[in-house]
Amino acid sequence: MAEHEFWRGERAERWRVMEQMEEDRAARHRHVMRDEGGEAAYRRRRREQGQRDREADPGQRGRGPKGYRRADARILEDVSDRLTDDPFVDASEIRVDIEDGEVTLSGTVDRREARRRAEDIAESVSGVRYVVNKLRVRQPGGSGVVG
Repeated sequence: MAEHEFWRGERAERWRVMEQMEEDRAARHRHVMRDEGGEAAYRRRRREQGQRDREADPGQRGRGPKGYRRADARILEDVSDRLTDDPFVDASEIRVDIEDGEVTLSGTVDRREARRRAEDIAESVSGVRYVVNKLRVRQPGGSGVVG
């Protein structure tokens, strides 16, 4: 076997292993969500973890240098990434606008839980001062929305 064929095979094997690892991670996440009470339990665990983090690091986290303010472009990117990565929110119909650290979410989502979760996600991003949630919930089977 030629050396270039060996490396091509090794890259393909690494790719296959990485895909399998991602599938395993997703399966574990689905298993945890199913076995531990679904989204409500997930939200509760996240709140509890945040509380433990605040207790472990009282008062120093989030206190940056004097006069520092995170750029709106960075905040927009983080909010968008987190909405995209969240398994419970279909962000394809969500618009994110940022001005002076104030995030405005607009558009439509499928469920009330997704509306609340999108707001929580935006609020958790470093540099966000306030979140205005203008998301509307689509009615099942219809084109109307409920705010």
